[in-house]
Amino acid sequence: MTDIIKLLKNRIIFVIEGPYVEKILNRIDEAEKIERIDADKARVTASLKEYRKIRDFCRANGYKTKIKRKSGIAFSTYFLRGRYGLLVGLGIFIFTLYILTSRIWTLSVTSDQADEMRIYEIASQYGIVSGAKKADLDIPKINRDVMINYPELQYFNVNFYGCHGEIVVKQRDNFKQVVDENAYCDIVADRDGIVEKIIVKDGTAAVETGDTVIAGDMLIRGEISYVKDEETVTQPVRASGEITLRTWRRHYEAVPKYFNFKAYTGRERKKYKLIVGNRCFPLYFLEKNPYMCYDKRYKVSYFTLFDGNRLPLGLSCETYREAEFKKAVFEADESEIFKEMRENLLSRSGIVEIRSDSFEIIDKGEYHLAKYEAECLEKAGVEN
Repeated sequence: MTDIIKLLKNRIIFVIEGPYVEKILNRIDEAEKIERIDADKARVTASLKEYRKIRDFCRANGYKTKIKRKSGIAFSTYFLRGRYGLLVGLGIFIFTLYILTSRIWTLSVTSDQADEMRIYEIASQYGIVSGAKKADLDIPKINRDVMINYPELQYFNVNFYGCHGEIVVKQRDNFKQVVDENAYCDIVADRDGIVEKIIVKDGTAAVETGDTVIAGDMLIRGEISYVKDEETVTQPVRASGEITLRTWRRHYEAVPKYFNFKAYTGRERKKYKLIVGNRCFPLYFLEKNPYMCYDKRYKVSYFTLFDGNRLPLGLSCETYREAEFKKAVFEADESEIFKEMRENLLSRSGIVEIRSDSFEIIDKGEYHLAKYEAECLEKAGVEN
């Protein structure tokens, strides 16, 4: 701390010379320290501002001042005076250093047996990724949230070492999530249709074959009833079963009737430039582009010596090919469109079979409208 204070203070140690130097010393009260050397010399320690006053006063009275030592930040940085580029570079370096050290650039996982890829995924959900600003991460809050949302982890913390972040994780021993297999639930429809087949494994059927249902309707109730001591007893269970619905799907797809394509007219123009070193000299007079619509190709060739050494002399060529856009009729392949729409329907989850389907192309003027309709059998039902 003492060295820092000395660096900030600008001090000058100088010698005053003159006959009967005591006369001038009695009139100096700004100096911090005065030491007599002999009758005609004295060593004085003062600040930069005080030194200037004492120097002017001594010169006015015919005494000489000679500087012996300088200290302080003003003298240490004097060599930077007028070197603005160096100061700007120093400022940019300090700013860049601050930006780089305020963020995380590398991550690592320290764990006993946890999956590292899963730990990285959990960390990324809370913003712990490469390039994240450390000041924006509330690590204590993140630790609490991870422990609540991921009970299989016994410990989760992030330590910062400069620009490196270390994720420390410990997984619980013999962790097993408890799931109540006998929890009460119903099965409801997740789409509209007519019940084609229903097989109840647990619970009670709420619909029959041929009933029409819409999304959200009850299919299997999570309860069973039985008679005990001449009374009907109802017991909640986890409903399960298989339900097949007959559904109707309709899908539309717009097919363009026309399309634009680019055709070349056969006309072309070339512009040459002479390359000498790093400079180019045009060998043409017109600067504007020769055509309204064109493709441009650029080629450079350099002159070489006998041994293949390239000279700093070459020639470039810009070739402009005139083009125009034309409209053509799009020949739609109905069989391919029908096949694609059918395959898209079969790729949906739950589709068991397509009983019948139809396809139609409707002319809409500027485009064709492909209409596809199908009668399907689909697996339905979700737990509720």
